[in-house]
Amino acid sequence: MDSDLHKKLKEQVEDSTVDENSCFILITCNEPKGDGSMHVEMSYEGDPILASYLLENAQNIIDEQTS
Repeated sequence: MDSDLHKKLKEQVEDSTVDENSCFILITCNEPKGDGSMHVEMSYEGDPILASYLLENAQNIIDEQTS
């Protein structure tokens, strides 16, 4: 179930995405709980293969920046 923040951000991105061929991924999370768990939400619009490519490349960028 989408949190209010996730819903609002998704609406803003959808409203600003004018190119029909665009793809976006939205990932939000809460602060970790005392036991270390956290609620993570993800949604995407567009081609699922392109979304997968975006996620993979985003992970590579994060890995490079944190190593």
